[in-house]
Amino acid sequence: MSASSSSSSSSGASANNETYLLPLRRYLETACLQSFTDDQRAPAHYPSGRSSIWPNQTRLEQPQGTRPLVRVLRLDNAYLEASVTQYMREFDGIDVEYADMDVSALTLPTPDDLIDLEAEELEKFSSVNHSPAVKLLVKSFVLETIATALRIRYELPIDDRRFTFRTRFDLCPAMEATWDIVGLPRSVDEPHACAMVIICLHPGHLQWRDFDTLVHRQEFTDEHLNTFSRWNDHHHANMDKLWAVIHDACASSGAHFFAVTNYQKWAVGKLSPNRRVARVSHTIDAPIYDMGPGPSEQSVVATLTYWIALSLGLTGAGN
Repeated sequence: MSASSSSSSSSGASANNETYLLPLRRYLETACLQSFTDDQRAPAHYPSGRSSIWPNQTRLEQPQGTRPLVRVLRLDNAYLEASVTQYMREFDGIDVEYADMDVSALTLPTPDDLIDLEAEELEKFSSVNHSPAVKLLVKSFVLETIATALRIRYELPIDDRRFTFRTRFDLCPAMEATWDIVGLPRSVDEPHACAMVIICLHPGHLQWRDFDTLVHRQEFTDEHLNTFSRWNDHHHANMDKLWAVIHDACASSGAHFFAVTNYQKWAVGKLSPNRRVARVSHTIDAPIYDMGPGPSEQSVVATLTYWIALSLGLTGAGN
């Protein structure tokens, strides 16, 4: 699949070169994620909704007062959706030309089109058993697709790397970590400072009820995020650790914008300047190509595109 911007608003198949024009906004708003297998199971097959207790990550434990985060609030969902819709208008009039036989960085399918991936790429969707494999799918397909769309929108060379997320092991290292982190550099001149970080986990370590716990309005005592004192409630203790990871990844990189995902589900959020308050979205279900996404589902790809643009202060994304 090869992409190029075009000022033409027409679309339709060409019998001569097997290409057609797809409006970029429509592509971002309808893009789905490819399903993966975990020991031959589809990613929806995690019926308990709760993960088991995470390994004891002693490197996460800190003296009291180290992490100032005390409160999680919810982003206004209606405002978020309206902001995403407004930003998507930035892509009106931009068409993506692609050839059925080619493969490019726009590798997410839509309900109408399944992208033909090469065997090497398809292999990444099999035996996805841990967070590094989930991170690879997020980074190689979801984020690279969004980066390509942003390069087209802002008329940058297709090989421009300023929207490229990088793996950041250094932001919150731990033995037997159940997460992986990618960061978006604030600029090409500040490769270690991030505008946004994304925490990636396997759905076995962050199941749907865990996700609900994570994004729920809540307050933390000093012990919750520093010494993880809720030892008798490992479901909350796991999410306390995840909030500690979010805090540390942002604090270490200078980022305030973040996202959390287990591939199936996503949430976006932002820390206050003093990192005492986090505002986070509700859980956004990613439409999986072969599971029949409903037309009313909020677009994960469009929401991430907006959140990335907002973190970078790009034109049209607001303040």
